[in-house]
Amino acid sequence: MTSFSTNSGTNHAATGGQSDRASNHAFHNWMKDAGIAVPSVASPDVAATDTDGIRTPSEFAGQEGDVVSSTMQDGLKVVRQQALAIGQRIRQGTDLDEVCQITVAQVQESLQADRVLLYRFSTENQGTVVAEALDPSWTPALGETLSALCFGANQAAEYGRKQAIALHDVTQANPSPYWKQLLEKFQVKASLALPLWINGQVWGLLVAQQCRQPRHWQEIEISLLAQVVTELALTLQPVEFRIQQQQSLEREHVIAKAMSRIQQSLDVNTIFRNTTQEVRRLLKCDRVVVYRFDADWSGQFVAESVASGWTPLLNEGDRGSFVRDALKGCRMKTFTANPHQDDYMRDTQGGQTQQRSSFIVNDLLNSGLNECYVETLQRYEVRSYLIVPIKQGQNVWGLLAAYQNSGPRQWQEAEVSTLTRLADQLGIAIQQTEQTTQLTRAAEQEQALNRVITKIRQVSDLDSIFSTTTQEVRRLFNIERVT
Repeated sequence: MTSFSTNSGTNHAATGGQSDRASNHAFHNWMKDAGIAVPSVASPDVAATDTDGIRTPSEFAGQEGDVVSSTMQDGLKVVRQQALAIGQRIRQGTDLDEVCQITVAQVQESLQADRVLLYRFSTENQGTVVAEALDPSWTPALGETLSALCFGANQAAEYGRKQAIALHDVTQANPSPYWKQLLEKFQVKASLALPLWINGQVWGLLVAQQCRQPRHWQEIEISLLAQVVTELALTLQPVEFRIQQQQSLEREHVIAKAMSRIQQSLDVNTIFRNTTQEVRRLLKCDRVVVYRFDADWSGQFVAESVASGWTPLLNEGDRGSFVRDALKGCRMKTFTANPHQDDYMRDTQGGQTQQRSSFIVNDLLNSGLNECYVETLQRYEVRSYLIVPIKQGQNVWGLLAAYQNSGPRQWQEAEVSTLTRLADQLGIAIQQTEQTTQLTRAAEQEQALNRVITKIRQVSDLDSIFSTTTQEVRRLFNIERVT
């Protein structure tokens, strides 16, 4: 495979034009290796740190004459061939992980960059490095959850408004202390990031980084990455579709199992326990709970599935009183699943829970929730949650809640829909259990009443009738005194 690098080995920030000339010289060497005639003129510079558009061959016409225009056309043709070759290799991947790893390896070989990575957004401003090709001299970033700021913009939407963000020398970008800390952790001196669009959304970023020294990213390199991103998107779309289809089948399977248990009239507590386990496995989250409201809108956890490493909430012990003390004087303004009495919930008979179908917080620290509730939820290790009400008829019985404790999470519409449907099924199970309990109680009372009548008929004197009646009625209704 043809490779090209603009790594000059000279500090760009310190030497300015000298670094540019060395970089261009390396670029010209690549052009020669590709069999393209190179005139003795400088290559055009990358226009700005934020590259809002990739120039086409026609846009170079008139800048350095027809010779340069022809040369750049030939160069871009080779880049296209290179991108197609990389695309062919990418399409040989059999799953998401392999496709991503092939991409970063091929791009690193082509650019001779110190690091090439694929970054996938999990929220609007945070994501995870899902694939990386790295020179072993530098700190790995694979698997790291990083702020989007690490690559030059604050959030996914900002990356989506640009075709590329090229940082030739990160020190010239005036990084904030936090951004500087991230760059230093991974020894980044230069960075080139392009958004990866899948199904109309910014799925993630393809990022090339130089760690040895600053690097002046060339138009030809940006063009290559832009075309690789296109090839990658075309490959990932059907892969993502298959994953979504599989997840959809799994969701339907979980819902079907819940319905089957309800139809089989299994114990409602068993249904709760199994549902929390299956939902946590399905959503790959840290905790799933079923929570029941009491008459005064306090409540308790009645079922829980929690991943290892996190504190169970089902049997809180002393921890409950600690949180109750922390909540004194803290009124709820936005709904949270709190296991202790809340004045707002009591006074409004459920507050927003009666009207809203779901409550989503992707990142607790940026949620705008009441500060004392944020602190309380942090004591429960919560960072992100999705909560739906469980209704018994028209009344809110409790909550079905999924929590991500390890970090922010962008909850998807399909996940909200799944949790809502399961909450509906739990509501049906509760309703059926209540009806069964009422029927059983009515049958028992009918039998007890028949026994009382039979005993009364067996005595003849009035005092015995009164005595027998009061004893049996007290036993029938389980009360302390009948007169």
